Amino acid sequence: MQENHEKYFTTGEFARICNVPKHVLFHYDQIGLFTPAIVKDNQYRYYSHHQYETFAIIMILKNIGMSLQDIKIYLEQRTPQMLIDLLNDKEKELDDQIKKLKHAKEFIKAIRSTTSKALKADVNEVSLEYMEEEILLCSDDVENATSKHFATYMEEYVNFYNNNYLATEDRVGAILSIANIKNKDYTNFQYLFTRTKKRNLKNIKIRKAGYYIVAYHKGPYDLAYKAYQRALDYAQKHEIILGEMAYEEYILSDIAERHTKNYITMIYLETK
Repeated sequence: MQENHEKYFTTGEFARICNVPKHVLFHYDQIGLFTPAIVKDNQYRYYSHHQYETFAIIMILKNIGMSLQDIKIYLEQRTPQMLIDLLNDKEKELDDQIKKLKHAKEFIKAIRSTTSKALKADVNEVSLEYMEEEILLCSDDVENATSKHFATYMEEYVNFYNNNYLATEDRVGAILSIANIKNKDYTNFQYLFTRTKKRNLKNIKIRKAGYYIVAYHKGPYDLAYKAYQRALDYAQKHEIILGEMAYEEYILSDIAERHTKNYITMIYLETK
């Protein structure tokens, strides 16, 4: 052993190289998953540098959810083709996880952005603002739907939203017809929507670029009609011709604020 000492590592040295506690190596040896290259009569254990890659693969498989028992079974039966098949399967799983993580990251960015926007919003002002074109993934038309049908739809919509791991840029909002708003029907949503970067999905609508009348409501959702009234008054005062659709977004809500009196809803009305 002494003459080849430079080719082997003690348990402590190998553990440091692999960035794991020594007890991990002892445990893996105990269950027959990963054993030292040499075990001396005095029970000193030595690992070869050739074993590092095997240990690295074990840790990768473990970290992506493969059980130690399944890893052990693979190692006991391993062949080059089995390794290729296993890595192909795990690569597909990783691709799926990456999609989920990207989706989660986009959602986190959206929540942070809209929350920051809400904190800067002047809830007492109404303004005319230019907005760029945006791609919206919309629900089926739910205008005049009963509560039961609406709840059923909502479940289907959320499932669709999650199952496609969409690279969305915002949470769910609502689209209303301005005709309904003028008739004081403020809760009869025509569509639910979320932003997306993909144009090849079902129920895509384009929110056209242009000027929109923007108003904010601070308080419970059921009082958001006050912001619509202010927006309509602004249009009348400035002789602005309105378009067909209005949009409602909940930029400060339960996820960030405990009290409904501090909720902030942003509404904006399409103009011609």
